Amino acid sequence: MKFFFAIGAVVIGFSSLVNAAAIGTEHVQLTPITPGRANIERRQTAPSCTGVANGPNNRNCWTSGFTSSTDMYTSWPNTGVIRSYNLRIENTTCNPDGAGTRVCMLINGRTPGPTIVANWGDTIVSWLVGWYSFYV
Repeated sequence: MKFFFAIGAVVIGFSSLVNAAAIGTEHVQLTPITPGRANIERRQTAPSCTGVANGPNNRNCWTSGFTSSTDMYTSWPNTGVIRSYNLRIENTTCNPDGAGTRVCMLINGRTPGPTIVANWGDTIVSWLVGWYSFYV
């Protein structure tokens, strides 16, 4: 019985190969996927920020001489503001989700730690003090 099943499978498989017709090919002209950099249309132009402040109706104008299209890797403002943060880091036990105590790293005695707030061009000075019961 298995022999006849195997022969039938071979015959059916062979007949599908014999009856297969060649599919005609079309000549497809390929186009480049990405255009050249010169062909890219600029979507955002540097606005004129004279007499205009950054607000809810205009998010383009920031500090004098800087806009939303300024390359932040090559130029940035110097506000002269120094933001200092004293951070005390300690390993202790806590129960953050109510599922039992576990080892936690707390910053200034809490988790999550304090929010660090600064503006573009500010200098951040952080003082880190570690109180570890063991080192990770």
